[in-house]
Amino acid sequence: MKLQSMNCPNCNGQLKKEGENFICSSCGSAFAVDYDESDVAYKALQKQDEIMEKTKGFRIVFFAIVILTMLVMVFVFVKIFQSFQKNSDDMKKGFGNRQGIVTEKVSEDELSKDLILSDEEFLQNAEAAAVSLLKSEHKTVKYTDFMWEKNLMTPPEASLDAEPEMVGSYLMTSGLSNHYVMIYKLDFAFEYNSEKNIRTMYDCVILDNLKVSDDGKVQSDYQVRTERHTGADLTFMAYEDKDQLYREVVLGKPGYEVTQLT
Repeated sequence: MKLQSMNCPNCNGQLKKEGENFICSSCGSAFAVDYDESDVAYKALQKQDEIMEKTKGFRIVFFAIVILTMLVMVFVFVKIFQSFQKNSDDMKKGFGNRQGIVTEKVSEDELSKDLILSDEEFLQNAEAAAVSLLKSEHKTVKYTDFMWEKNLMTPPEASLDAEPEMVGSYLMTSGLSNHYVMIYKLDFAFEYNSEKNIRTMYDCVILDNLKVSDDGKVQSDYQVRTERHTGADLTFMAYEDKDQLYREVVLGKPGYEVTQLT
């Protein structure tokens, strides 16, 4: 095998193979190498050329796949970002609208204290529904107290001693919903040592979805409900402290304007 110098004889620069010739990278001179086809170096160069030629198509496809994958990833990322941005904007708009609704006050010509107090039919129907619900929920209770537990005595049953008595009513208004809240005093009677004892408790009844009809009357579906929180006595399912009931049930809802009716 005969090897020729791989440096340029003119400037001693590095030679670079281009086709069958070698080109000086410094001065640009072209040279031919006197290879014997049986030389190992020649065969290696030929093999390298063949490999490069065979893999040319594969390399083009590979780079095309890489570029296409990157484009798809960029497209997906942009779509996800746009979707997230849209959802975020929708949530902001929805929250803003909800805040606007909750804090909106009912106008004077709609639900008002005077309108409710002047609508006798509504007041009678509301009270009848409230009393019926309270009687149903407070039929009898086992009045457990330390004096019976200490003496291992069977606790007596306490029951309503009189009709529930309304001691306050309130209008809760907002653009989202309107409620009529009635607070009742409940007297529970039980016997101890052959004597009648009275335990006074308080409960509330709520009418939802109040609105004004076309003829200026107060409307409701009269689907009454009770609402109790942490201050409620679990034995009587009512409050011993009326003020606490008022704070939890009536004042415990932010965004409502509260008007005392009675």
